[in-house]
Amino acid sequence: MMIKILIVDDKTENIYLLQSMLDTNGFKTISAKNGAEALGLLRTVIPDLIIADILMPVMDGFTLCRECKKDELLKNIPFFFYTATYTDSKDEEYALSLGADRFILKPQDPDDFMKIINDFLNEVKKKTVHPKDTIQQTEDIVLKEYNEVLIRKIEDKMLQTEKAEKELRRYAEQLEKEILERKKNESSLRNSEEYNRLLFTTSPVGLALCSMDGSLIDINPAYARIIGRTIEEVLKLKYWDITPEKYMVQEAEQLKILKETGHYGKYEKEYIHKDGHLVPVLLQGLILDRDGDHFVWSSVEDITERKKAEIALKESQHLFQTLSQVSPVGIFRTTADGKTTYVNPKWTELSGLSHEEALDSGWLKAVHPEDGGKLSESWIKNLKSKNESSAEYRFLHSDGSLKWVLGKAVPEMVGNDIVGYIGTITDITKRKLAEEDLQINEKQLSTIYKTVGDVIYYLVIESEGVYRFISVSQTFYNVTGLSPEMIIGKLVTDVIPEPSLSVVLGKYKQAIEEKTNIKWEETSEYPTGKLIGEVCINPVIDRNGICTHLVGSVHDITSMKLAEEELTKAKDKAEESDRLKTAFLHNISHEIRTPMNSIVGFSELITDPDLTSETRNEFIKTIVQSSNQLLSIISQIVSMATLEAGQVLIYEKEVSLNSICKIVFDQLRSEAIGKNISLKYNTALPENEDKIITDETKLIQVISNLLGNALKFTKTGSIDFGYVVKANYLEFYFNDTGIGIPNDLQEKIFERFRQVELSLTREYEGSGLGLSISKGYIELLGGKIWLTSTLGEGSKFYFTIPYMKASLNKISEEKLTDKYVLKKTITILVAEDESNNFKLLTKYLSNDHIVVLHACNGIEAVEICKKSKQINLVLMDLKMPEMDGFEATKRIKVFRPDLPVIAQTAYARDVDKTKAFSCGCSDFLSKPYKKEELLTMINEYLTSA
Repeated sequence: MMIKILIVDDKTENIYLLQSMLDTNGFKTISAKNGAEALGLLRTVIPDLIIADILMPVMDGFTLCRECKKDELLKNIPFFFYTATYTDSKDEEYALSLGADRFILKPQDPDDFMKIINDFLNEVKKKTVHPKDTIQQTEDIVLKEYNEVLIRKIEDKMLQTEKAEKELRRYAEQLEKEILERKKNESSLRNSEEYNRLLFTTSPVGLALCSMDGSLIDINPAYARIIGRTIEEVLKLKYWDITPEKYMVQEAEQLKILKETGHYGKYEKEYIHKDGHLVPVLLQGLILDRDGDHFVWSSVEDITERKKAEIALKESQHLFQTLSQVSPVGIFRTTADGKTTYVNPKWTELSGLSHEEALDSGWLKAVHPEDGGKLSESWIKNLKSKNESSAEYRFLHSDGSLKWVLGKAVPEMVGNDIVGYIGTITDITKRKLAEEDLQINEKQLSTIYKTVGDVIYYLVIESEGVYRFISVSQTFYNVTGLSPEMIIGKLVTDVIPEPSLSVVLGKYKQAIEEKTNIKWEETSEYPTGKLIGEVCINPVIDRNGICTHLVGSVHDITSMKLAEEELTKAKDKAEESDRLKTAFLHNISHEIRTPMNSIVGFSELITDPDLTSETRNEFIKTIVQSSNQLLSIISQIVSMATLEAGQVLIYEKEVSLNSICKIVFDQLRSEAIGKNISLKYNTALPENEDKIITDETKLIQVISNLLGNALKFTKTGSIDFGYVVKANYLEFYFNDTGIGIPNDLQEKIFERFRQVELSLTREYEGSGLGLSISKGYIELLGGKIWLTSTLGEGSKFYFTIPYMKASLNKISEEKLTDKYVLKKTITILVAEDESNNFKLLTKYLSNDHIVVLHACNGIEAVEICKKSKQINLVLMDLKMPEMDGFEATKRIKVFRPDLPVIAQTAYARDVDKTKAFSCGCSDFLSKPYKKEELLTMINEYLTSA
């Protein structure tokens, strides 16, 4: 009787692989996509063996095993685990404790796998093994063990993360070394003509070469921008066409100087802008002698902003003068060494000195003799230390009156240099007199001040609910940012803000009624910011038992509270980051091992000589599909890393919007048909007007990501997408009738890894990077992305890009219809050091009209190009021994500048593409690429050959 084996796995390719191995060895197989489906089958079919994965949707393998061992009808069926995720010895120990008979790790050699199956079944047949007895534990114990397995997996992932971080640091150090080496290599470029031209083109200063009669011969882009014209427009003009007539005399003088000395300038004048306004510029230049002819080489700097700054400075000086004249406080200004140069009318009013008397060191004559020496010493000390100064002192007025003033001065800076000081004096006579009146009371309160906390204040009770400040400690000013004038003599209702005020008044009333101190915690807003304090209020009782005053203290705990809040936020953020990182690594491990399992397994199976061609083709198709899936995952990880490193560049060119929509539609249509989902798209522009300028690759990837997500999360219904034109931008939309997104996740899903689920049962596949990458690309393109969604009803994603129309040139029909047709024999040089890659390229280029030459390194490539003039195109690998493809391309372009060189490399970063193009490469192919991609690109360059 044929042995029946139940395979339980959520991956179709895994089931197919196991069925292929088991069926060819004489077993009968049945399958289920998860544990719940398997339990349903076990009610009707009793197999001889169960082989189950662990990580599955709806019900995982651990739960399936436990349910089987609890059932009297199913508990004697042998149970094997076959997993690529749970690889720890403790995972195996837990699995066997559930009653499993074997624990096998993926991928497994097909022969070894079949040996394990056959040996076990032979032992069962000989009755040398018996069904394992399992101890039925309580749900609490089972859940505890189950959670321990999950915690252990998280700890393993954390260790893996630390290891990955060390590798990343090692890679960063290596990268830094490569950058330093690259900088050394680039230094040799500076002496070349190409580099000089690059400096000329990119210089922010206008540069021009003209003949002695004023004809412009050569200019750089900066020169053209100054007068608002293109380079071509400017070269049609003469120097005198852009010079206002009022400068003709000045120009004649400069021309005379130029002829006499060989150079002119610097001098200022104006140019005539294309729109008619005059542009202020600063010029200088010299005479160049070339083969006996004289030319004028000039540099031109647009000084519009400087002129505006000069005007603004004059206006600012006028404003300063006006404000100082009407200021209610005295204002003075000094040189860097402290000599007075200016005082305003209020200063002279307070001091009794005239403006002239106050200049230099004369201002000291107004200072009270008892304060003069100390003030002068303090002022000199602050000058030497270049610090701000602040001092209270007395002015002895010429009429005999005495005024207390508060003097403050701050350094006046020009760049990093002190050029002087600006200061103020404020009349504080009234405050000083009030302080003197309060000194007696303050002495009485000194004992209380010493025994109470940081901030101390003293209140008088004027009537029920009315409290006025008499004195406060300096700390009160420091923590609140309030000045004495804003506190002393003011009512509590004028100083303490709401909502704290209502609480404070209630506590004061309680202290008065209970005649005891009251403590509480209070949060208030002051000019210095939020203040959190521990407050204590003490009633002062007179001999008659009446509360006449209140003494309060506040201990500032703001920093402590804010630190606690920040610590909590940091802890939550760290835990969230660790959770996402662990889940991502767990998910990526599963996503990578799954296609790898198919690749390894089917690669072994296709070597079987007894396979039919149809079966072998199916195996090969599965290997290709799994390889593409694996490459897609790796590409997403690289794209995300490149985005985070800020190394993504935009390559704009003319593209067809409607063609892009159709390409993506055609790619995903079969998947939509397979899921019985209606898929359609709409375009807003007609075919002859749909050409725009943008980065085609990134736009296609964003549309593919969003449409792929819609298909992934839509089980039934419809999906439609397209774009509309709105003003100067294009708005793309993607409607689906899928599962929808909760409101609290609609912002978070654009963060990396947010698609990742933490449970063992993942219903949807993916790395969780697609939306994060899409958001990054859209923002680089100058747009934004957002969504609207209702849980259970579907989602609608939107994104915008700038609408930059392309010229309406018709695309050549010849290349589209006459594909890969060569009119004569062509010669292609392949520079490739890997023999397998060269073999693959010779297969791709196998054609009666193509002659293939081979170079194993950059040196050979250069030599072959020098000797073989018949070479029509070079396929250049960028990473080769002895001389890389970058350097080889530069050298070839010296003697064969028109020879097309296509870079073909495993490098896929934008910076590598930029470097390749800067070295002279005509185009760029990232490995791995398909034959059609290669031939299409070659066809673009050699169709006419």
